[in-house]
Amino acid sequence: MIRYICVSIFCFKMEEKIQNSNQSLIRHLSILSNPDGFIFSDAEKAGSRTYELKTEAPVDFPERFEEFVRNCGWAGNPWMDVTLTEHTNRFMVMPAAIDDPGQQRVLFDASFTKCVPGELVVHPLSDGKQLFCYEIPTLRLDSYKHLFINLHLFNNAHLLTEWILKQANTSGETTMMAYKYGKNLHIFIASPTQLLFVNAFLTRTTQEDTYFCLRCIEQLNLDPFTLRCFVCSLTEQPVGLTETLRPYIKNIRQAVFTGMPDHPVKLLID
Repeated sequence: MIRYICVSIFCFKMEEKIQNSNQSLIRHLSILSNPDGFIFSDAEKAGSRTYELKTEAPVDFPERFEEFVRNCGWAGNPWMDVTLTEHTNRFMVMPAAIDDPGQQRVLFDASFTKCVPGELVVHPLSDGKQLFCYEIPTLRLDSYKHLFINLHLFNNAHLLTEWILKQANTSGETTMMAYKYGKNLHIFIASPTQLLFVNAFLTRTTQEDTYFCLRCIEQLNLDPFTLRCFVCSLTEQPVGLTETLRPYIKNIRQAVFTGMPDHPVKLLID
């Protein structure tokens, strides 16, 4: 009888020791990919961007990424949840009635030039009418799955599409999001009842960004004086696009993309 009590106490002490040894570790790691590499932060500490990894060329992945993760002690950590948000221009929206994976793949491949082997990820949108599809390179997906036990993978454009749908529905007003990162501009527009526009553009100047935003508004016959507009980026630094759009759009606010699925956008105080 005494032997069993001793074993129970020993197991409890060992569990307590393991837990204490991991008190200083990040319990919920957030990873945000960007054109220059990756941003790592503690998801339980709002606004924290503790680590940043620069990758100057595509060939730097996966070696530099995997080395960085292992050196930080995050690889294979069973106590840590990892939320990883991928950025890509390879995304599209299609009708929910197209539910055959083979047909989804054919339509997606017809819209994009094949680059590297990738896996097509499909999510039903909350409007119940459409599907959001994006492709993640197989090399990246395999690396993430190899490194992290508790991995939750998301896509920036999918999160922002759902966010804009919710914003338009809640406010009862047509809402636009212009999301800028690197040389990429993503534009999302939704009315209170449906998604109106989702697309990605490769731009070189703020003037080009402004042109595409205003062109979308014009093509959809929207009123720039009543349209709610958000300009979003990866940093809290002022975005030039905000200022160039102000003469044309009355209701405009700046925001930061967080990469967190529950709260992907943080609004800034003007």
